[in-house]
Amino acid sequence: MSDGEHQVLALRPHWLGVVSPLVITVLVLVGMAAALLSIPEAWPSWVRWIVLGVFGLILLLWPLRRIAAWVTSEYVITNERVMHRQGWLTKRSIEIPIFGVADVVFSQNVIQRLASVGDVVIESAGGLGFTRLAYIPRADDVHRTLYDLIDDARIVTSNNHGPPGPIDQIERLARLRERGLLTPDEFETHKQRLLKQL
Repeated sequence: MSDGEHQVLALRPHWLGVVSPLVITVLVLVGMAAALLSIPEAWPSWVRWIVLGVFGLILLLWPLRRIAAWVTSEYVITNERVMHRQGWLTKRSIEIPIFGVADVVFSQNVIQRLASVGDVVIESAGGLGFTRLAYIPRADDVHRTLYDLIDDARIVTSNNHGPPGPIDQIERLARLRERGLLTPDEFETHKQRLLKQL
């Protein structure tokens, strides 16, 4: 991280995001077992290998890929940028500067609402791209936090002053603690670090 940059939130997708790929994996495995059991003994063994290959390909192309993306996804929000990283064999990282965020949209379906999760979609300036933070716990709080960070970045940019001072940052951390996004211990740790800058 750069000088003056600090982590505001570190998030992982909620387990609800992996339910659909797991159910599909089970269904594909049941289908594969049924297909293998229905092949007559008299048929050549290569038919079984083709069935295994087809079902294996189906597993690799959709549900296992989604499960791997869920397991490796990490969302980090700092006072300067939003980062989404994922991947084991191949890594993918998306970073959007806070001052480059044009819009933040929060959405929940009924099941997500019951589980207190949701999706946050971030549109970069100029409409050049979208980043979807999927199945985020307390997505409404993350949405508000992003808007607070965007407002802070706009104030800094419009005033041409440096980043918010330690007192401003402590006040923002207190708002995050009040919302339950920071524990009291995390708040105290960040507060002590910022007070040393005075």
